[in-house]
Amino acid sequence: RKFQDLFESSRDAIMTLEPPSWRFTSGNPATVKMFRTKNEEEFISHGPWELSADRQPDGRASAEKAKEMIETAMREGSHLFEWMHRRIGGEDFFADVLLTRMEREGKAMLQATVRDITERKQAEEALRASEAKYRTIIDMCPNGILIADVETKGLRYANLAACRMLGYTSEELATM
Repeated sequence: RKFQDLFESSRDAIMTLEPPSWRFTSGNPATVKMFRTKNEEEFISHGPWELSADRQPDGRASAEKAKEMIETAMREGSHLFEWMHRRIGGEDFFADVLLTRMEREGKAMLQATVRDITERKQAEEALRASEAKYRTIIDMCPNGILIADVETKGLRYANLAACRMLGYTSEELATM
């Protein structure tokens, strides 16, 4: 009963997959909510590749890559990776996935724990965009700007104006 309560109350999606088809065989309430299925029965009618973007961000087909992730988890005992999933309505979302090999009634299977990381990915993208914007501003500044590392006392960055004033490339300045 204690473990059933943990399974049902988790905010992370928890599901199981079993060979040979590697289709889902269970999913907790968070799974139903995350993938926007009507119920657990609708969820388990799918395989992992059917609830994934057609291709992962590295360009590989999800169906092919899912099999590789499953094989790695079965061989190594667990496998943690990022994955582009797809909700029933067609919306893609990034997730951290932890596959853990387990045995039940003498049969090897996998437990998957999935956490939606959409907000984290959006924050990372906003940070990259902000960094690019400020780097452009600093690079275009007519004044020379040098950034030093306090601990190593070496230069970490020189904008274009500083390079022109000193007569070095940014790579040359970084080695000084």
